[in-house]
Parts: sequence; C-alpha cells; structure tokens
Amino acid sequence: MARSKTRKTGAIAPQQKRSRESYERMISATQRLLESQRSASFSVADVSRESGVSVGGIYGRFHDRESLVREVQRRVNEQMEAEFAVLINGLEASAVDLPSLVVRVTAVHAEHLRSRAPILRALMEASLTDEAIAAEGFRTYAHANDRVKGLLLRFRREIRHPNPGHAIDFWFSCNFEVVASFLGFGRRRSSAATSWPRLVRDLQNLSVAYLTTPPAKGRAAG
Repeated sequence: MARSKTRKTGAIAPQQKRSRESYERMISATQRLLESQRSASFSVADVSRESGVSVGGIYGRFHDRESLVREVQRRVNEQMEAEFAVLINGLEASAVDLPSLVVRVTAVHAEHLRSRAPILRALMEASLTDEAIAAEGFRTYAHANDRVKGLLLRFRREIRHPNPGHAIDFWFSCNFEVVASFLGFGRRRSSAATSWPRLVRDLQNLSVAYLTTPPAKGRAAG
C-alpha cells in the first residue's frame, strides 16, 4: 500500500479508499474531542473509541497523540486561511477609505475567529507544551496579519502614524489579543463584563481612532 507522509505533522496519509476512510475518521474524531474538551488531554484510546478505529490502526498512521493534533491543526489552519482570503478579497473589492475599511476588517476578523473558537481554544492549550503547534499557530497568525496589512496599506496616506506598517502590526496584534481573551483562547481570560456586539463596536472605534490619529507629541513614535 502506497504511503505519503503529511508535511510537518508526522502523519502517514493512505492512498487506498478504505484506508483513507478510516484515516478521515481518526482526524474527525480527534477534532471532535479537541472541541468538546477544549484541550488535547484525551488519549489515543479515546480517539479509538470515538472513531471506531483500533489503537493499533491509529498508531499505524500516527506516531503519537500529538501527531493527530498537529494534523487537525494543519487542516483547520488551511481552511481558515482559505476562508480569510475570500473575506479579504471581498473587502478589497469594495474598499473606499481607511475608516470604513478598518471598521469592516475589525468585524470580519473578529467573527472569523469566533466561528472557530472551540478548536482554537484547544489548539492554544496544546501549543503551551508543543513547540510545533505553537510555531504553526504563529505562522497562521502572521499570514492573516500580512493579508490585512497589504489591504490597509492601500490607504497608507490616511494612516497618521509615521510608520504605517508598524501601526497596522500593533493594531492587529491588539485586536487579536482582545478577541482571543474574550473567546477564551488568549494568553489570559478577559475580565471585561461586556457583550460580543459591544466588544466588536468598541474595537472598531478604537481601531479607527488609533490609525487615524497622529501620535501624541513628546511620545515615542516607534
């Protein structure tokens, strides 16, 4: 039976139809466990029970539990990047000025993260002990940041910060941290007693103000 090793995850992807079906059951079961438990604390035996594939069959395809989680992350990240590309392309086609674009990008990015919050919570937890998962998570974050920066820099003359690229990077990072904390997969849990719609509105107002207001005099511009 022909085999091919999936890039970076350590999974051995099968070629035959029957083997592919059981392989997909393993991946789907792992993702369900990640989303339901919000962590990667389950065992290979749990994946076996959830997928109907024997423990031996799982180890025939994956070196360990971490390899299963990495393969789920790879797929989720690929899906999220494809979805985000469509969203950004839609915004690009209708962009007319910086303030209205920032308002829309802020909402779109926040909602996109919220749509995947359960799996992102679990992957963030796993990244604390798995450097490969942490590195892949950062790569996906950087990819989204670059897409947004390329879009906003079309209106660089409307950005009042002397270093527009830096301003966008900082703004994107702050927005991500606030949303992640609110949704429970940030570095710390949010303590803000607010609703999701209000959080997004506040971020929109804050984002427009930051990018369109010159830095205060006497302060470092960065």
